[in-house]
Amino acid sequence: MYGLRYEEFIAPIISVAQSLMQENEVLKGRMDELEKRIEALEAK
Repeated sequence: MYGLRYEEFIAPIISVAQSLMQENEVLKGRMDELEKRIEALEAK
């Protein structure tokens, strides 16, 4: 029978979560920039 050592999974999971949060913030910023560009183009 196999056992799980949860402490071995915690650090990698936290690392992945932090990486995803950082990527999400970058993408949100990019989306905001693109929305502003669209608004500027539509205002012309």
